[in-house]
Amino acid sequence: MTFEQLVCRAYMERINLGERGFYATPGVDFNRETGKGHPFLYYTNGVAASEVLIDRFTGEMKVVRVDLLMDAGKCINPGIDRGQVTGGFIQGMGWVTTEELKYAESGELLSHSPTTYKIPNISDVPDVFNIAFLDNPDNVVSLKGSKALGEPPLLLGIFVVDSGEARDFFCGCGCGAGI
Repeated sequence: MTFEQLVCRAYMERINLGERGFYATPGVDFNRETGKGHPFLYYTNGVAASEVLIDRFTGEMKVVRVDLLMDAGKCINPGIDRGQVTGGFIQGMGWVTTEELKYAESGELLSHSPTTYKIPNISDVPDVFNIAFLDNPDNVVSLKGSKALGEPPLLLGIFVVDSGEARDFFCGCGCGAGI
């Protein structure tokens, strides 16, 4: 019997060829009621600083410089880590600067895909974009000492609108309150 025949037979006999599983990370023992314990196996930390120019007449914003420092644990492949940090940060920057939720009168979400709102692209990467990794060979709880770097830098994109001038501009009053 060929693989194709086997799959067809399983389909005809309503036999599920898929499976699902769940993984319980060892050492994670957080009690939601008491707020005590360890909710994660490890933490990925980072810091960012952004230089942002805003034309106060047109509202055009340009991020001219970003400096990032990430605790990557022990890098297995620095090139991949750099790509993950860049992608996550630029996605987060787009989230807080160009993405906008728009709804119809009926409540239907109109900006539901990249065809209906502007996602960041290569031209949104600042001319000066520095990434450095904190050397942390002491991380022993994850695979070969590395840390996840795809999602954590996304939240560092908030630094773009939290810069002083951007905060004042978006507040509309020059006081920086409200953001």
